[in-house]
Amino acid sequence: MPLPKNEAQIRPVLELPKERRVEFWKEKIIDLGPDQITTKTVSNAVDEFRSENKIPKVKRVKVAMVKTPAELKTRAVLALSRFTSTVKDLPNAVKIQSLLKKVDKLLK
Repeated sequence: MPLPKNEAQIRPVLELPKERRVEFWKEKIIDLGPDQITTKTVSNAVDEFRSENKIPKVKRVKVAMVKTPAELKTRAVLALSRFTSTVKDLPNAVKIQSLLKKVDKLLK
C-alpha cells in the first residue's frame, strides 16, 4: 500500500472525519503508484470523496492573536504550567524545572 512521503500529502486527509480516513485512502489512493501521490492529487481526491459521500467541509478554528501584554503573560504562565507538569518524569527534569522556575520569575 502506498504511503504519503511528507506531511503536506496527508494534511488534506486530516480534514475528513477520523473514522472515514482509512476508507478514503483505500478507496482513492491505494491504486496509485508512489510517483502519482502528490499533495494536489490527494487534495483533489479528498474533495471528490467528500462530495461523493456528502461529508461537509470542516471549518478551521482560528487562533486569536494576543492583544495585550497581560494576555500574553496569562498564556505564557498557562503554557509554562502545562510544560512543567509534562517534564516531571524526564531524565533532565531537575535542569528543566530549574530553567522553568527562572522563566516563571521573569513572568512575575
